[in-house]
Amino acid sequence: MKGDDLLRTFRRFVEKERLLKGDEKLLVAVSGGMDSTTLAHLLHREGFKIVIAHCNYNLRGEASVLDEQVVRRLADRLSVALAVRSYDMAEHSGNTQLVARDLRYSYFEKILDEYSCDLLVTAHHLEDSLETLLINLIRGTGISGIKGMPEQTAFPLVRPFLGSTRSEIEQYAREHSVEWREDTSNPTDDYLRNRVRHRLSPLLLELGLTESSLGDTLSNLRSAERFYRIGLEAAGTSYLRQVENTLVFDRQSANHLNQADVTTLLRYHTAGMHFTEEDYRQMLTVTGSRIISGAAHRARVTPSAIAFESIPSVANSQEVTISELPVGIATPQGTIELSIVSRPGKLTGRDQYCRLTELPLLLRPRRSGDRFQPYGMTGSKKLKDVLIDAKVPVWERDDLRVLCAADGAIMAVVGHRIAAPFAVREGDERVLRVRLKKENPELP
Repeated sequence: MKGDDLLRTFRRFVEKERLLKGDEKLLVAVSGGMDSTTLAHLLHREGFKIVIAHCNYNLRGEASVLDEQVVRRLADRLSVALAVRSYDMAEHSGNTQLVARDLRYSYFEKILDEYSCDLLVTAHHLEDSLETLLINLIRGTGISGIKGMPEQTAFPLVRPFLGSTRSEIEQYAREHSVEWREDTSNPTDDYLRNRVRHRLSPLLLELGLTESSLGDTLSNLRSAERFYRIGLEAAGTSYLRQVENTLVFDRQSANHLNQADVTTLLRYHTAGMHFTEEDYRQMLTVTGSRIISGAAHRARVTPSAIAFESIPSVANSQEVTISELPVGIATPQGTIELSIVSRPGKLTGRDQYCRLTELPLLLRPRRSGDRFQPYGMTGSKKLKDVLIDAKVPVWERDDLRVLCAADGAIMAVVGHRIAAPFAVREGDERVLRVRLKKENPELP
């Protein structure tokens, strides 16, 4: 029977890639389409313990209802557990496909735990992997993109059909009377993947690309990519170091590498931070110091280092009124602790000390036009000029906090200078200690 072709390619691929041992409990993602319903049927037939999961996004009216009904009938036919989640996508903003993907994987993670499943299994096959390769080439990619879909990920997810073709899956489904529904969006060219599927992939097959050669090529690329990752992990130990929650790249130690090599190294080790190619170009070509921000992370760039870190969640515009002491306040600059202490023998070191004054105090970001008289100077000076003269990096200028008295007068620029009128004097036995605990390391 031709349906046995799928069994052979499935078993061969699973054994070659060491995807399944046979004793796992599997969560099978089933949309109601041919590929996923066939995967659930085959896994059950092969003796695997499975749970079926289905997400209904209610985007296609009656068609979405019929998809769910097919999945429910499949679970009944196989006598296996079924988990279904329905969504109202109008409640979620953003790119519909990306939002749907995030919703289903969040749900799958929950169901994996709830049903004590070991792995999530999806029905992506050889042509899906080719489409992914071509889409990545169109958009621009590296070796991780041209290898197609990974056969397994850390999610934990496995794709045991990646060695099988769509025609093998269809033949099996027909011979075993597997019920499925055609996705009504598949025949259209509204999405890039569909245009690749309907126009580009058939052309490559017409020009001589065979399913066998494609499978071998993708397998070789996956193998090469594994060694590529090993090399980049090893290189990371030479040029990158972790300092608490910050990843620091030592530019001076990598002087012998060209820009393309450094970009590859940084792209790999900061993959989850979603910087663009233009961001990396600026990091490596900008002169002086600056900060480059992504959606949730930023890179602090100096001539000698680049520090990658999360963007502080505390709003820069936040002002805090301080009505009692001691107190600790989280800010983008770090945690600022204010307390009344006995005057120390020495007023030097990382902590700052001010004369006591009436509450409330105000802790705020710097403002345009801020002026004060730094301790040790005569006359007032613009805060901006004080910071420039002290060569304070631009990102510290953006994040730093100013401590003010009840009348608004600047008492201290936290972490930098005390204002002369609030400097500790002889005879002061109790003083206000200002302590800054930085979350991000200082760069050379």
